[in-house]
Amino acid sequence: MLSVANSQLEFTHEGGIQTITVESNDDWSLYGLPTWLEASRISGINSQPITLTAQRNLTGLDREQTLTVRSNNSKRVQTIKVKQYANAAGQVFTVDKTSVKYFNGTTSEREDSIVLESSVRWKITGPSWLAMDFKGEPSRMTGEMRDGSGTIYLRCCESYSGEETRKDIITLQTEYGDETIQIPVEQMGIYDVKCVDMHILSDGFWVSYKSGIYTKYIMKVLYKGIVNPEEKAGEQWSYIDKEYTTLYSNLSPDTYYTLMMRAMPSESQYYTKTNAEVIRTATEENQPRAEICDVMQTDDGDWKYSIKMNEHAKGYYITRFSNTNLVKTSYARSMYNYIGTEYVGYYEEDETGINYGDCTIIAWAVGKDGTLSNVVDMYKFISSSSSLAPVWHVKPYMEHFDLENVDEPKIEIPELINK
Repeated sequence: MLSVANSQLEFTHEGGIQTITVESNDDWSLYGLPTWLEASRISGINSQPITLTAQRNLTGLDREQTLTVRSNNSKRVQTIKVKQYANAAGQVFTVDKTSVKYFNGTTSEREDSIVLESSVRWKITGPSWLAMDFKGEPSRMTGEMRDGSGTIYLRCCESYSGEETRKDIITLQTEYGDETIQIPVEQMGIYDVKCVDMHILSDGFWVSYKSGIYTKYIMKVLYKGIVNPEEKAGEQWSYIDKEYTTLYSNLSPDTYYTLMMRAMPSESQYYTKTNAEVIRTATEENQPRAEICDVMQTDDGDWKYSIKMNEHAKGYYITRFSNTNLVKTSYARSMYNYIGTEYVGYYEEDETGINYGDCTIIAWAVGKDGTLSNVVDMYKFISSSSSLAPVWHVKPYMEHFDLENVDEPKIEIPELINK
């Protein structure tokens, strides 16, 4: 006689312990254990329990294994099916965001990406003018089945010289079609300039842009308030070289601005189509805050300070830059680029610190929903014979219409900033 109670077991992604009982009047053995599953015994005499311990599942995929219990003196066999999910909810199939992804009119490398978490096999389809790279394997999006989670890097593989933007959709689908994710994609026409990756602060913003195939320079002008191109048709435009991908500005808190841009194929020519973006800077009210405060100088000349969070913050990022003469938005941009590296710390408690020399300390709060605050706290430490504490100051010539290019390190922004 040979039988097994609980012939089907399921574990969550955290792993755990479950017990089954083998009922027999003979010697028996257990076969088929995978590396992620441990058994308290692999053989026994007569009826005995077996404790199975599953390790935590970090593969990003559901996993299954069939165990076999065999009688040593007969042909009797019993099976136990064990399944472990990739997370506690079972099937996972999500992406970081489904908003429109914009691409330049020219071909380029890794212009955008999709961060996918999947516990099941999946496929992806998309337009012929886009190519992808998943786990180091370049390919087109033609519906081939794939496994696992990771970053799908996207790039244009066809230049486009149409006047208007061309649009399409990327579709991700599970193997059996029970879940589908669609992401709109657009490739810029020759007249188009589009703001992307905009980040708004209480007193400034930065933004990258995408443009058409012939764009060499971009004409730009920034106005306070909401205006249309007809109102400002005769105003003076300035331009930036296309090799600079970021616009910077200092703005007034809680105020609307209109940024207008035009594509320029050369320094002396420009297209007449005006692309406008309305920007509203954030107010500091009800924002997560990690305030740098209690600054005081010790007898030996060092500076002590504290970082205290308000009720809206769950944590904060902090770093220091030796540079003390950048504009405020540039410091924030630099810190944003370094999040996820050894140069930026993350804390969920108030902290105290000591500064030994010239530098700028930056603290950026994270809200309880996991998003970055629109307020960035900074403190500038500058050597002085005075006993007065140094203070943050904005360059006096930085008005709202001054868009400045700053030569920042070319560091890729993390895809999951708060992971």
